Amino acid sequence: MVKKFLKELREDLLHEKMELESREKQIKAKIQENAIFLQKMKEENDQNYDVFSPRKQNVKWKEKIHSLEREQEKLEQEANTLALQLDRLHEKRLDLDAVISIVRQKESDEKKSVSNETEKQEERILSDVVHRLEFCLQLMELDMNRCKVELAAVIKKIRDREDAAEVWNCN
Repeated sequence: MVKKFLKELREDLLHEKMELESREKQIKAKIQENAIFLQKMKEENDQNYDVFSPRKQNVKWKEKIHSLEREQEKLEQEANTLALQLDRLHEKRLDLDAVISIVRQKESDEKKSVSNETEKQEERILSDVVHRLEFCLQLMELDMNRCKVELAAVIKKIRDREDAAEVWNCN
């Protein structure tokens, strides 16, 4: 349950990262386009040309240049903000990956613990079966009926263990 939640959270972070990277790419492309356009506009609006030209300066052209410069500044600020968000998101993802690895390690440790306990239980059962069989060997000469009862109990214990192992392996 925790592992599933952490995986979903990681997927959400990756999705958010992809969206931010896409947005950052769009903004950087727009910044580059504006920079090229601004450069061309400034070249066309050369100050020396305006001074020696008999025509009047184009005020709208200068306003357009200023508005593009302001837009360029806003885009650069937005790109910086997105870069910071991406850095924070990357840090969150690293922290989440660390938590996921801790959860995996704990799961692995629990499985090893359960496996060790199961092995110890199997050893106890096997030891018990061996002792009962040795007891049956001694009883065989003295009391055949009691020996049959003990052998039936041992067989039942072994079959129960087989059934439990089959159920365990199916899960």
